[in-house]
This record gives sequence, C-alpha cells and structure tokens, in this order.
Amino acid sequence: MENQQRDKNLNANEWWLNFGKDVNVFKFLFVSSYFKGNFESNLEYSSNRTGVDGGAINVENLLYLAEELKSGRLAYRDLFYSYKNNEISEKEILAQSNSYGIEKL
Repeated sequence: MENQQRDKNLNANEWWLNFGKDVNVFKFLFVSSYFKGNFESNLEYSSNRTGVDGGAINVENLLYLAEELKSGRLAYRDLFYSYKNNEISEKEILAQSNSYGIEKL
C-alpha cells in the first residue's frame, strides 16, 4: 500500500524518495535475530495487502547472503527470486548460488 500510494501520512520517512522514478519493482524483507510463531502468515498478509512479495531472514543468514553477494557468487538481480513470503535460509541462499554453478561457502 505504501509503495502504491506513497503517502507521507502513511510513512513519514518517505523511503520511496531514495529510489529513482524508473524503479517500479519492490520487495520487502524482515530482519531479526530469529523468527518464531506465525511470522509466515504475517508475511503472506503483508504480501496480500500490498501486492508485493517479501521474506524474512535472520541475522546469521543475512551475513551469508551479504557474503554471497559481495563475492559475486550470487547476483543482486537473482536475490529477488528468494522472496517467496517465507524465511530465507542459508540452504536456500546456497541453492540459489549453486543453481548458477557456484561452489559452497
């Protein structure tokens, strides 16, 4: 909803101003030390409400993801395939890297 309306009253920090006008594909990502409970249903709810897919990642896996991106073993554009309204895990990150013929960490 915020991305569609881009209303300062909905989100006072106006995050969309940090992107060029030609950027029209967005994803969301929740980051935490760990996830428990119904977080996947919350991801699905957010996706259904906004029409945008997203994901959740814990801090450890975020570091693995950053290393894969920094090393070039995972391309930035390919990261977006991981946003499936679920938790993004090391296993999924490595599978994404390996699908491009990349070695394990």
